[in-house]
Amino acid sequence: MILPLLAAAVLQPFPFTLTVGSPAPPLRVGKWLRGPEVSKFEKGTVYVIDSWASWCGPCKHYMPHMSDLQDKYAGKVLVIGMDGFEQNLADGDKFFASGSNPMRYRSAQDQVPTGKTSMDGRFVQDWIIASGNYSKGIPFIFVIDREGKIAWLGHPKDLDAPLAQIVDGTFDEAAFKAKYEAEMLLAAKTEPLRVSAYRGMVDGNAKLVADSVYGLLEADPVESASWASAAMRELYGDGKDPRNALAFARRVIAGVGKDSADILANISRSISLSRPAVPLAELDLAKEIADRALALAPQGNANVSNAMARVLFKHGDKAKGIEFQEKAVKEAKDDDERALMMQALERMKKLASGG
Repeated sequence: MILPLLAAAVLQPFPFTLTVGSPAPPLRVGKWLRGPEVSKFEKGTVYVIDSWASWCGPCKHYMPHMSDLQDKYAGKVLVIGMDGFEQNLADGDKFFASGSNPMRYRSAQDQVPTGKTSMDGRFVQDWIIASGNYSKGIPFIFVIDREGKIAWLGHPKDLDAPLAQIVDGTFDEAAFKAKYEAEMLLAAKTEPLRVSAYRGMVDGNAKLVADSVYGLLEADPVESASWASAAMRELYGDGKDPRNALAFARRVIAGVGKDSADILANISRSISLSRPAVPLAELDLAKEIADRALALAPQGNANVSNAMARVLFKHGDKAKGIEFQEKAVKEAKDDDERALMMQALERMKKLASGG
């Protein structure tokens, strides 16, 4: 698979301004949460930039390991946390004041212009969006080599080996750059739509969310199917006015999603789970959509069976709902999906028994 990807990379211009080998942008900091402060990247030192937020569970999970890496490479590497995705900037201070912060390395908070959101922060714009990685979420890592250039970027679970090689001078940057840019070219057609959808969510712009996610489903209906659920959750909001969500649902099932079992399943489930008491007309629509999804997946699909289980259970046919959820457990494609389906099954059984 790698060779076709590399060939594509040769033929297409790279669409993002920040990539492997680019000079590292300056860190434009709103304030330092934990010192000592770093005013600029000094040649001769390797820097690891760890993007995080106080609400991010996976970020907290990796903080002890990032702290261990700082200890391991003391004098050679500086790890810097960048708090760049807070909904409320004060939450960064609260995180450090809570006493439960596992971070043992420097950390700063992004510089967010007055009246703007975290999406407009300088670190988010100059690093995350500029590199085309906003939709990957956090935690996300940038490694800067001794010359002040981006050497590696990715998830912290993949960091240890390349960091060791960058420190000891054996890292094959050219090979990593070719592979990374080839993979990013595949994401380039959808990343602007993902960023646009996030912008709509941050700004509360229902039309931008609906249009962006519809375009995303058109561009990549398989990999982007889960975005149907994200859009429905956002458009439902508190559930008091479901018109935007239902309009989006009808648009998708009549268009881009009409032949996709997974997209239909995600829409159906989103309606069923939109609020505790879903109106009968909406449940009927969810059931109709789930029936269509089921017809498109005759060989079995855990996502589809789960969607049918949800709507039947919510409709009052708890026994049939549990039956479909048991089917979803058997159809799960891997251990992670099986665990999720089992959790849903146990929850249904508990509710059915009055628990």
